[in-house]
Amino acid sequence: MAETVKQLVEVLDTLREDYESGGMETVVLSAADFCRLLHSACAERQVVLTEADSNGILFGEAANLQGMLFKHVYIMGLREGEFPRNKNENWIYSDWERTYLSSIGIELDNTATSYAEDKFFFAAVATMATESLTLSWYSDDVAGASA
Repeated sequence: MAETVKQLVEVLDTLREDYESGGMETVVLSAADFCRLLHSACAERQVVLTEADSNGILFGEAANLQGMLFKHVYIMGLREGEFPRNKNENWIYSDWERTYLSSIGIELDNTATSYAEDKFFFAAVATMATESLTLSWYSDDVAGASA
């Protein structure tokens, strides 16, 4: 925990310095914008648990980890309806309209494309494990593990 706190302080100091050097120290951020900024700044940081384990634990999104291999991989959040996420048709264009636009050369993602992307990222991350793959989900009375 001490290492995590140390790294978080480093990230916050860097953000403050970046805003000051950019002349933006008086800009007010909403809580949501600050959370997105902090999440982005912390992405791909490693917390080394012991000096003997210089690889530490890497938390990341599948899209940012392609081509990497790890002894142990944990995929979290495999809960029904969350991963793969149930996607609804976009409120601007229905899937039928997206298919039609695609036929005339205007490519827009549809729900099938989004679902296929989730399946691809799952497969890509699952194959990164060289020794063990652990799948986890939160179970309650509402939803179980994703199929």
